[in-house]
Amino acid sequence: MSKLTKMYLKFRMRRCSVNEWSDESIKIIDRLRGFDDSSNFIKLVQAQIYLSQSMDEQAGWLLGNVAEDILDEREKNVELYAYYLYIRTLQKRNPDMTSEVLQKVKHYYENGYDSWRLLWILLYLDNSYESNKSLKIARIKEQYNNGCRSPLMYFEALNAFSRQPALLRVINDFELQVLVFGCRYEGINIRLAIQISELAAASKKFRPLLFKVMTTLYERFENKDILNAICSMLIRGNKTGKKYYKWYRLGVMADIRLAKLYEYYIFSMESLEDAVFNEKILMYFVTNSRNLMDKQEMLYASIIKNRDSQPDVYKKYSDNIEKFALEQIQKGMVNKRLEIIYRCVLRESMIDNEMAEKLVDIMHTYRLRCFNDNMDEVVVIHKEIGGKEVYKLKNGVAYIRMYTEAPAIVFIDNKGKEYSKTINYTMEQMYTNPEYTELAVKMRIPNEYLMAE
Repeated sequence: MSKLTKMYLKFRMRRCSVNEWSDESIKIIDRLRGFDDSSNFIKLVQAQIYLSQSMDEQAGWLLGNVAEDILDEREKNVELYAYYLYIRTLQKRNPDMTSEVLQKVKHYYENGYDSWRLLWILLYLDNSYESNKSLKIARIKEQYNNGCRSPLMYFEALNAFSRQPALLRVINDFELQVLVFGCRYEGINIRLAIQISELAAASKKFRPLLFKVMTTLYERFENKDILNAICSMLIRGNKTGKKYYKWYRLGVMADIRLAKLYEYYIFSMESLEDAVFNEKILMYFVTNSRNLMDKQEMLYASIIKNRDSQPDVYKKYSDNIEKFALEQIQKGMVNKRLEIIYRCVLRESMIDNEMAEKLVDIMHTYRLRCFNDNMDEVVVIHKEIGGKEVYKLKNGVAYIRMYTEAPAIVFIDNKGKEYSKTINYTMEQMYTNPEYTELAVKMRIPNEYLMAE
């Protein structure tokens, strides 16, 4: 049955001709009847297909073949009886008969037999649903709330929304399922896509399924309004990271005017290789770089790397970069991007006793990468003075300080067990400058590890 439904939807979505639909459907029905020829419903479907091909004689024979069984059981199987009556209206093409059948089916629907299958039949018998699509959607939504998840009903709702996009006023669970269906079958037109975008952009919370709908629509239409909605959803949902970087980048490239777009674009960068800053972004962050929080270093490192090709940009940022570098040194911070900044900014004339003390720690900082996911902590033991430091591993990485040539490295797993030689790891010194180390010694910086070297 699912194959028949898919072929019908393919035909209704205009992805195949009526002849392709009927030919393929008859083949499916022949196979089904070969296994079990007792289904009167399948025979009715076959009769409907025959009528669509003007094969009235074959359809009439099938209808006559099932009529007695269906009429005898009509009170036990109202849905099958209603479908039989509907096929008869297609066969007779008589307005009076159609009106009579409509009244019968409507009576059943309004008196305890309000199933989605009867509603589907009513949608094709009652012209008022075609002229009043708002009522049509309301009836289908009632069926959804009663548990109906039929793709046939999703199609009817989608068809109504596509013809009158303004009828899509909210995107709750029902509407979202209809839109997911529409994306799956590429049944959403550009007018409806724009209406969806307006509602999605105003959505107060991030919904992954709606986000999937929007990205699918953008990949199909590449429309700026849709892209604006995608970026707006992500910002409202506070979404950052590699998974979302593509959409912020497209938003920036499309020159979308959206508050905090530039910030979230940079928040989602993972490396300097991702860092592409146009003139608008660079000018914006001359006065707004504080908004970047821990991503300031990425912006500044990129500006430093490109200072030869963009000297005017570097000049505008130089004071901000220097101030930022001094703040980070006071915090004892170091990583690959800060190393770029320190090498650019630091001059010996800037270093006083307080800064020299911080630089000693920074220049003895190493990035340790542990390749065993069961390890929670790493301990560095300096045998010369008996001191030890404990560092927490985060995603297998810790920034440790080593002041002697061969300190003992001990790992602790999530059960508290210690390991000293069986764990694979790498270490990389983050920043070094022999001149500053020598300067610190001359300045007699009070550091017990430095004095032990």
